[in-house]
Amino acid sequence: RAAAGLESRVVARTRDLAASETRFRVIFDSTFQLMALLDREGRILELNETALGFLGLTRGAAIGQRIQDLPCWPDATTHEALATAVTAAAAGRSQRGEMAARTWDGRLAPVEVSLRRVADPEGGTAWLVAEGHDLTELKAAEARLREAQKMEALGQLTGCLLYTSPSPRDRQK
Repeated sequence: RAAAGLESRVVARTRDLAASETRFRVIFDSTFQLMALLDREGRILELNETALGFLGLTRGAAIGQRIQDLPCWPDATTHEALATAVTAAAAGRSQRGEMAARTWDGRLAPVEVSLRRVADPEGGTAWLVAEGHDLTELKAAEARLREAQKMEALGQLTGCLLYTSPSPRDRQK
């Protein structure tokens, strides 16, 4: 009877863990953010579907690579900045910055990247969470707003000039 009771608890616990994994996977893969779980050295343990789609990578091609070694980073400066950020985040100093990343279709996209430490029970670093947000739409909206503001200012200036210009009759006097 004891063995049957233990087996029943193991089956229930296994079912609960599978349900928990499913909930995690749904949330992780449904977010619009680019997300990765890294080990302390910055090696990718998991990448969400949004990140995989943005980068044009398969999960198998990404798992095990250091985040700074992914083919999306356009230059050595970005590679070095990420390596430094991983070291700082692993030491407990959250990192955040904007950099360019090459997307699956070859365009360079502005991305806000952050790295945060997940502490283990002893206060050390268990993992790092990397997040990215594609800023392409935001940057385009800001550019449209700046252009609209310039046009508005030009219209106001033109209106002021027309209003303050002397009329042809006043110029003859």
